[in-house]
Amino acid sequence: MYYRNELQRLLKEEKNIVNRMYLNEISLQLRKLEKELIRSPEEEDYFISVAEALTNFTEQLNNNKYQYNRTTKNGFRKTSPILSPIYINDLLNSLFARQTILRNKGVVWGKQPFSMNLEFNPYNLSIMEKNMQFDYKDSPIFLQLTQKIDFQFRVSGKRTFEKYGVTLPLLIFHTFKHLYEEDLIRIEHYADKAKQSLNKARTIIVCEAIDPSIVPDVKCSFIDIVYILRKQKIGSKVNRISSEVIKAVYDKINEYLYQGEDEKELYEKIGYID
Repeated sequence: MYYRNELQRLLKEEKNIVNRMYLNEISLQLRKLEKELIRSPEEEDYFISVAEALTNFTEQLNNNKYQYNRTTKNGFRKTSPILSPIYINDLLNSLFARQTILRNKGVVWGKQPFSMNLEFNPYNLSIMEKNMQFDYKDSPIFLQLTQKIDFQFRVSGKRTFEKYGVTLPLLIFHTFKHLYEEDLIRIEHYADKAKQSLNKARTIIVCEAIDPSIVPDVKCSFIDIVYILRKQKIGSKVNRISSEVIKAVYDKINEYLYQGEDEKELYEKIGYID
């Protein structure tokens, strides 16, 4: 669990006695959420129970006493990981835990970079026979599903191969409590890079609330889809997290992963033939 790991790290480093007490309080609430997230999304009441647990957990985090107080020096600053939406990563982790694609060789789920700017870039045309110079670089670390491949090639007529390890992006997730325009600009850049590496790569944003001014921009971008867990814009009265949206995320993951399969296999996953 990503949030649990961060919480344990902070407990080891925190010197403030009051903040340590706060972290232990949050840990107790986190256990209730973790209890729901270890269940299978195929269970009948999974989405309702998880949405309820997430709502309760975030209400706990929004308690004013956890906000940094300049006078007492207690509480956590807004930039602290403990107040960040890492719990959404745990939600996504739960939706992926039993995916059959994870049995495929080379498929990896978790926080990692993907290979981008893939290109042959020889130093000059006359020495291509000796060195084709295949270049690429790592992206920043994202929560994503990737396919690792060993890429090898040789110039026609040569016996020896050049070999590279490449990580192709399949599904890339970006999670936020509040999604703003500056976030979108950065994600747009890397969504473009991902599609250049693998055209079928998908970029998905999951947030709790969204700046309404960026809605038109999302519709015309390399970003494939945005989910707003609370179905609201930033600044509105806080809604509860929606079980319908969580289920929609899960359904879209399955659609992206298994669409285009042989019809004999596909209907067993989605339940219909079109």
